[in-house]
Amino acid sequence: MTDPTLPPSTPGPARPRGGTVPWIISLALAAVLGALLFGGGYLAGRGGSGGTGCAAPDEAFAPLCEAYDRLQNEYVDDLDSDKVAEGAIRGMFQ
Repeated sequence: MTDPTLPPSTPGPARPRGGTVPWIISLALAAVLGALLFGGGYLAGRGGSGGTGCAAPDEAFAPLCEAYDRLQNEYVDDLDSDKVAEGAIRGMFQ
């Protein structure tokens, strides 16, 4: 039975659960995650932190390392590193 002294209740518009703060936090986390993924992909495409995979013992060998890195990155087929090194050594002794 209803109380005659209370006004009849009418349902109002449905309110979303939560609020704007969880949405802002979610968007901020998504933006940070996207930036990290983009930055990681960019660095991976550049070969890490900008350094080469070649450990030159002297600055005079830097062009050799750059040539090796270009071969690895720009050559269409997979390279056999042993054959590349053997050819470079043979070329140095000729």
